[in-house]
Amino acid sequence: MNRDYQNYNLYDLASNVGDFKMLLDTVNNKYNQALWKQFTTVLPASNSHRFSAIVEETNIVVKASPLGAMGKKPLRSFEGGEAYGDSIHKIGHGFKVDQSDLNHIKELNLVNYDLGYEMVKKYMGRAEAIVGGFHTAWNSWIFEALSDQQITLKPQGHATGYTVDLRTPAANKLVASTAVWFGNGDYDIIKDLKRMNALADDDRVGMPSNRVFLCSKTLYDKIIADAGVIAAIKAYMILSSDDLQLNDRYIRQQLSVAFDLPPIVPINEKSRIEIDGVPTVDSAAFNVDKIVLVPVTQLFNMHNSPSDYSEDSNPNTIKSSFEGGLIGAIQLYESDPFSLITNMESWSFVSYKNPKWVVSLDSSTFS
Repeated sequence: MNRDYQNYNLYDLASNVGDFKMLLDTVNNKYNQALWKQFTTVLPASNSHRFSAIVEETNIVVKASPLGAMGKKPLRSFEGGEAYGDSIHKIGHGFKVDQSDLNHIKELNLVNYDLGYEMVKKYMGRAEAIVGGFHTAWNSWIFEALSDQQITLKPQGHATGYTVDLRTPAANKLVASTAVWFGNGDYDIIKDLKRMNALADDDRVGMPSNRVFLCSKTLYDKIIADAGVIAAIKAYMILSSDDLQLNDRYIRQQLSVAFDLPPIVPINEKSRIEIDGVPTVDSAAFNVDKIVLVPVTQLFNMHNSPSDYSEDSNPNTIKSSFEGGLIGAIQLYESDPFSLITNMESWSFVSYKNPKWVVSLDSSTFS
């Protein structure tokens, strides 16, 4: 921030668009490294609240034909792209700073305090949590899309919610080959990982060769500690001693070296949310039983539309947007008792750039 808190007051926040945007940008800077950004390309905004996605097919490599001097070029047959559409969904929430907050600060009876500074500090703290809620929602979309190739939405007034299928072919969704992983059966983790990699090599999938396995931290820890995995690595190294301990990093490296597998990267997702006013740890969006193989690239497109606040003509409000326009914000100042109400919203949704470029395996089921 270019200016300190004491240079602001609540009236400034309620009436000065420049100050309002500066504070929102400052709060949002904390989320510059949000995980969803590593996987997602944000598309230019569209005025429509529906999007059309093109599923790009892998083109067949064709050989050029010999031609006569005046011969016409033959037109090749390419696999067509499949188009599908869906809705861009609206998410949002808000907060307020009011007279009760001012009274609470006064009751603290702080020595040499600046009331304006304390009020803006309180405002910033609440704004940070609200802005973080958007990044948490987008993270959860990406993690569920990666592991389950779908996104679950629970709009207001919709008791059970619904899922949006992201069009990954059923053939790309594998299960364990012989037994459930980590159970009493004769399961083989390395064999199953090889199956996933072989499928990714198939022309029908056409996944780029620079790939990575992704799974939850919970599943990753189990894989690295699995007795069968460790035994296979020791056998490759011609080591028979049970007393020899291999550290996690070495096991992960040897899985790639010994068995020609892409690296395994854990998704360690932690976020706190508020449910009915009670802070709690959010449930993991990345399915703890699944591992996926994906190319090292931004796999998703973020479809978005401008905030509805741009159409609000109430002269008693100020409006702004941030995060490249993904999040719109509107602010209203009320008196007697005074309150500063800030609401934020985003019209946004994600889709795979190529739904074929993901191979998943459910370790809790076998064929």
